[in-house]
Amino acid sequence: MSIVAHTTVLSTQEHDRLAALLAGLPTAEAWAVRHMHGALLCTLGLLDPPDAAYARAADRWFADAAHTRRRALALLAQLDRDVRLQRFEKRR
Repeated sequence: MSIVAHTTVLSTQEHDRLAALLAGLPTAEAWAVRHMHGALLCTLGLLDPPDAAYARAADRWFADAAHTRRRALALLAQLDRDVRLQRFEKRR
């Protein structure tokens, strides 16, 4: 997983938080998130694209910075919520 962001739609703190949440996911969940949000993660520099054509397509899809930021923040919020719910379930 690459740490350098290709875009500046996220702050460094948001980018690092998203990277940490992705790194902390169990294997099956990590695969599902990477599968569903692969293009976004490639555009953000959090996932290496499988090939150059995929990278170009992902960059075209997420060319609008505002759209990319909304999607990235939504993913960050979803992962954050999932982690909190898992912690809550473990405490119960």
